[in-house]
Amino acid sequence: MEVRKIFKAGNSYVVSVPNELLCALNLKEGSQITIDLDKDNRRITISPLPISEKPVVTKEYVEMVEEFVAEYEVALRELTK
Repeated sequence: MEVRKIFKAGNSYVVSVPNELLCALNLKEGSQITIDLDKDNRRITISPLPISEKPVVTKEYVEMVEEFVAEYEVALRELTK
């Protein structure tokens, strides 16, 4: 067991995770995790997001975005100015 401190970064609080733990779980910067609270036992559990739960960009979603961009192309270009 390692003892770590909580520190503030901007408006959030942060706990650093040892690199050995990240490597053991095949996690890196940008990996998605879940955070669960067990109030009764005063525990926080951090787990890698199961692969099956990771967001997937489907063909239907891509088609919806392409249709949206095509329909609102003029307005979107104006917004970038």
